[in-house]
Amino acid sequence: MSPLTRTLHFALWSRIGLLPRFFVTRWQLGELKKTLRHAYHNVPFYRELWDAYRVRPEDIRTSRDLRRLPLTSKSLFRSQDLEPLIDRSFHDRYVRWTETSGSTGEPFRIPRTSPARFFQDNRYNAFYWYHALLRRGVTYEDIKNKFRVAHIMTKPERRLSEWYLYRSTASIREDPKEVITALRDFQPDVLKAGPTVLVELARSAEQLQCGKLPTPRYLISYGESFNTTQRKVIEDAFGTR
Repeated sequence: MSPLTRTLHFALWSRIGLLPRFFVTRWQLGELKKTLRHAYHNVPFYRELWDAYRVRPEDIRTSRDLRRLPLTSKSLFRSQDLEPLIDRSFHDRYVRWTETSGSTGEPFRIPRTSPARFFQDNRYNAFYWYHALLRRGVTYEDIKNKFRVAHIMTKPERRLSEWYLYRSTASIREDPKEVITALRDFQPDVLKAGPTVLVELARSAEQLQCGKLPTPRYLISYGESFNTTQRKVIEDAFGTR
């Protein structure tokens, strides 16, 4: 993709929610078709599975055609050898194995691409995480250069910077007091974590009587459904919307 094409793609992609519905639907279908083609030609597991059901990517012409694809499940993926699950378009050194948080009680091991700069476009990455803030007038420069970001994630990154704090989801169960103390000392502008994690952190602080949690300017949750009860618990605990 040329720099100009990428710039135009990002301009549309970042405003997709503001465009007419018919355009959004057309865009989604186009992206879906590209993903299906890529999966079929680069991930042996999908090619073998879809061939068994006699379905090919070009058979999916509308969203209604999705019913032709065979259903998959955690148990099905767990029953496979690792090699067929890996996208062959990536060099081995850019693929790493990670696990989901296990909020459903079943952690799930999956291959994913490395966060190496080779694969990242900062515009897309920033918009993915901070689109709600960017649409409120917060600038990308402020997010990049001024915000202190705390992120509680399954496999924390080892980024040594005074602007970032990482903790694992497991650490909330293993040593919640350390996590709460680290957050209080760090005083993040942004705290990112899944809803279940934020609720667990709030309840741990209450049970341990650790005092008031820090009050970030922004709380960002992702990865799970987010209900009204969870929202109230989190907002009350952190004093942030």
